[in-house]
Amino acid sequence: MIHMLAKWIPANGKSALDVTPTVQPEPDTVVRTIPDTLPGIDMDKARQRSREDILKRLLHVFLEGSQNTFANIRSALSQGDHEHARHWAHNYVGSAATIQATDLYAASRKLYAAIKANDSERINESLVLTEALHQEMLAGLEGLDLNTDAAAPASPKGVIDPPALVKAMAEAAEHMDQCCTEAEAALEKVRQELKGHAAEALGKVSKALFTFDYRAARLALRELAASLDPPLEV
Repeated sequence: MIHMLAKWIPANGKSALDVTPTVQPEPDTVVRTIPDTLPGIDMDKARQRSREDILKRLLHVFLEGSQNTFANIRSALSQGDHEHARHWAHNYVGSAATIQATDLYAASRKLYAAIKANDSERINESLVLTEALHQEMLAGLEGLDLNTDAAAPASPKGVIDPPALVKAMAEAAEHMDQCCTEAEAALEKVRQELKGHAAEALGKVSKALFTFDYRAARLALRELAASLDPPLEV
């Protein structure tokens, strides 16, 4: 972290990107479009962790990314491919935790543990329960406008705060390395700290996370960091 900061903050104390005075962030004026209660989601925790527009995006990513999860798990299990079954279950655990779906998170963790232990009886029980909770959540989200174009932040290019960007990218990289729950939310922090810069490279990271491909997301994040001036290493 110190090494990266040294590259971004020269001896005169000014960053290479610090060309205009720092502007204080605007207050969050996003209108709430998501109900205060949703089946299976702890909305208080969800809103504590994410702004409305980010939460909207996370819900969209969850819905799109989990469409084929259970079919993929069953297909892998039927072929005796427990490695890929564990992969799909592990990704689902992370996505459920990201949106604060507490019951779904607990059930999917049991499913992952059962697959890891190769316990057929527990796998069947956990799979049925997890999918039932998933369907219940889908019913609760039905009809919501989760349009990502409207949800994605669209601020003009601004002045990057190098220490804040370094911290956000380091946190995102850590979550991706662990294939864990906070990667999408962490990437939103990176998006905010980039202040509209490197949009194309950021889109590649987001696209990989959209399908819960943490390895590809981590590689895309590394490429994004290297494309900055001066480059970063994450």
